[in-house]
Amino acid sequence: SKGDSGVWGVNSNDNIFKLNTDGNSWTHISGELVQVSSGKSVLGVNKDDKVYTYLGDNKWYRLSGALTNVDVSN
Repeated sequence: SKGDSGVWGVNSNDNIFKLNTDGNSWTHISGELVQVSSGKSVLGVNKDDKVYTYLGDNKWYRLSGALTNVDVSN
């Protein structure tokens, strides 16, 4: 997913990554998600349908509710 917060992705092991500004390498972000979306903020969903927003510094905050997918815009 690409937005104001950069390019983010998850792999088949639910690991979270953010593309570095060099456009060639990735930084591993703590946590496990099956889906992530980047816009003005970064939100993601884990395998238990719990929704999280990224706070920075490898920290996530759980939001109320349960979703299988989330989308963020700029």
